[in-house]
Amino acid sequence: MGLHPAERVREYRDKGFWNDDMIDALLRERVARDGDIPALVDPLNRAALMDGPVRTLTWPQLDEQVSRLAQVLLDEGVGPEDVVGIQLPNTVEIVVAFLAIVRIGAIVAPFPVQYRAHELTHLSRVAQVQAFLTASRIGQRPAAAEIAGLRPQIGSLRWVGAFGADLPDGVIALDARIEAAPERYGARGGLAGSPGGLVAGPERLRHDLLDVRHRSRAQRRAAHPL
Repeated sequence: MGLHPAERVREYRDKGFWNDDMIDALLRERVARDGDIPALVDPLNRAALMDGPVRTLTWPQLDEQVSRLAQVLLDEGVGPEDVVGIQLPNTVEIVVAFLAIVRIGAIVAPFPVQYRAHELTHLSRVAQVQAFLTASRIGQRPAAAEIAGLRPQIGSLRWVGAFGADLPDGVIALDARIEAAPERYGARGGLAGSPGGLVAGPERLRHDLLDVRHRSRAQRRAAHPL
């Protein structure tokens, strides 16, 4: 809201359009309240958009997927205020990705699926994108290979991860990493009223965030010495 005039901020707050509710807190409320009610459903034409079966996620399943991907992002060095690019079609994965990035305090930089090399390169440089989440293919286009090929032209981009199969070398396989996350990160913390729960409890997540923040600051100091 810092980009808006103070008068507009006051007006929107007075009318109830804006408040201090956090997206992640709202998600957790829905998990506790709505239980096994479906939260997300893939489009029936998913096969034309990207690899993978059509899925339906309940609120607890969505929360668990978000936590698993959040842990993957933390493990790969993404932390608060880092910028993560996303280029995905309107499937379950794009919602999971948005919420996982928000959960760890990073910044989402969404790219429309129509964007190609020129837009992806220029806007990633402007936003200083440090990680990029996409799919092995978007329609018939090999999105993961295309974005990975742009890394030499985007100085800030550290890694690319993708959903789907047949990924090029150097691209992180997000499906496999998300699947492995519970065993890798230990016991689940759990939410009251949810059968699945979180991949890691609040203390582990807080520890990982502090560790990533410390490493991020050290990297910035090394890159820009006094």
